[in-house]
Amino acid sequence: MQIALISYITEYSKLNQSFVTQTSKLTHTEMSKCCIWCVTVTHWYHGDHSGGMNMVTIQSEAQLDEVLGSHAGEDLVIFKHSTQCPISAAAYDEVVKFEKGSNAPVYMIRVIEERPVSNYFASTYGVKHESPQAIVLRDGKVRWHASHWNITEQALQGALA
Repeated sequence: MQIALISYITEYSKLNQSFVTQTSKLTHTEMSKCCIWCVTVTHWYHGDHSGGMNMVTIQSEAQLDEVLGSHAGEDLVIFKHSTQCPISAAAYDEVVKFEKGSNAPVYMIRVIEERPVSNYFASTYGVKHESPQAIVLRDGKVRWHASHWNITEQALQGALA
């Protein structure tokens, strides 16, 4: 994916906002998104997809139930993440920044690799699936959720304040 995105972009001119492409038939909007995401995607594909410092990847419905049951009386964050989406990569970076400065446990569900777990979470907790998505829960109740560009370190901090 990194190589594909980079091959789409051969030159970006900030002066006239023109995009010169080599192999792409993307629209202007798609190209501008590619430019914004290119650095993020490059960073993401060289990194570790398994989780942040202490972030645990939930891989089964039983593990999800166990995790949620083991944090009675405390907030926890579930991050639903697509390992193939540049927006999700940016959100992932925000969640990792949040995790570094927080005591709240953070768990990740990879929505492609663990699709049944993602669907189970959506149906069990009544939160319509989006990806990326961050959800704050306490005692099995959803207290807050956000998706896409609304997932920021500051938003997560505010949700747990």
